[in-house]
Amino acid sequence: MAAWQAAWMEETRGRLTAALLPDVKSWVGRGFGEVDYYLTQLLSGHGYFREFLRKMGKRSEGNCVGMRDDAHHTFFVCERWGRARRDLERRVGEWVPERFQSITLSGRAQWNAVWANSNEKQVTLKDLDFDASEGQLEDPHISFGKPTYMVGEWLQVNCTSGPARPTPDVTWLINGRQAQNINNASHSARLSMHMIA
Repeated sequence: MAAWQAAWMEETRGRLTAALLPDVKSWVGRGFGEVDYYLTQLLSGHGYFREFLRKMGKRSEGNCVGMRDDAHHTFFVCERWGRARRDLERRVGEWVPERFQSITLSGRAQWNAVWANSNEKQVTLKDLDFDASEGQLEDPHISFGKPTYMVGEWLQVNCTSGPARPTPDVTWLINGRQAQNINNASHSARLSMHMIA
């Protein structure tokens, strides 16, 4: 166990985990508390965190309101989770990374409070598909069925763009007026609309 502890403290990777769990022996011998999917994400930093998703090529950026969005930010800093963090602090005391191990090992009630806090955040992030803030990365491409149309003809328009969340709402204007009777067949946007004189 001493060799494992020494290697744990000397390793340069996984520093969040080492900061949360500095004493390997007491963690391994705790006798209660299941480390599930959600606590694993907190301990490893892998999961629905923008920075991790950026590293995996799933997002174009890894920030949350200008700050690096990782497990530390989500669980200990982010104001988006401020109310949940304050509720947790009422149950376990000061909630900082340096106290994670002492809090979780102090009893089942504290363990369960930390687990519930972790679970709530992760499930919320997953349900929101990690929120709706991925901007469109390219301009839309718009093409018409023919170069000119006569008043009263159906206008055939194809509009495509890269993925964005949420899907942008599109308002079509013809000669500065909003088009009526729009039939949108799909999100790839094959659009038919009647020109209004």
